[in-house]
Amino acid sequence: MTDTMQILAQARWGMHDGSHWMGMHWGWWLVLLVLLAASLWLLLRSGSRTGGGQTLSGSDAEEELRRRYARGDISEEEYRDRLRVLREP
Repeated sequence: MTDTMQILAQARWGMHDGSHWMGMHWGWWLVLLVLLAASLWLLLRSGSRTGGGQTLSGSDAEEELRRRYARGDISEEEYRDRLRVLREP
């Protein structure tokens, strides 16, 4: 090998010809994919809870009202008033 070819080969080796970067490239895609999946999971998980401005169906609302009354959070009068409102067409 001539000196010029050896110098060029060393220069190319010094730049690593990009091949080792390919593994790192796929690694960053994997990290991005995991972060995206985790974000989507958290978003869907938080959306499945009641509250936070979400509307309950009639039977769900009545059940929640019964629970609040059973816990003593609301009085009997308030329970009956709210139940009447929920059952109005």
